[in-house]
Amino acid sequence: MRNSIWLAEGLSRTSSPIDVNGTGPAPATQVRQIGADQADLNAANDFTDPERVAIRELGAVDLTGGEYVFPPHAVTLLSIPLG
Repeated sequence: MRNSIWLAEGLSRTSSPIDVNGTGPAPATQVRQIGADQADLNAANDFTDPERVAIRELGAVDLTGGEYVFPPHAVTLLSIPLG
């Protein structure tokens, strides 16, 4: 079973604790982000670059330490395995 959490972050890198029902996160949490790889806040897709702003699959990250560092100007999806 997986639980997905969308998190939108602010103007600077943010380190946040991740805790699910007091059990702590599983080590193999899948991460997807949009906007994290763009330095230009006004970036947009167009016909010459239709994938400039897109969801990026970052794969599995280890959250056994209980924290994730969120990039600025991005929306992040953490898919956390539960039970």
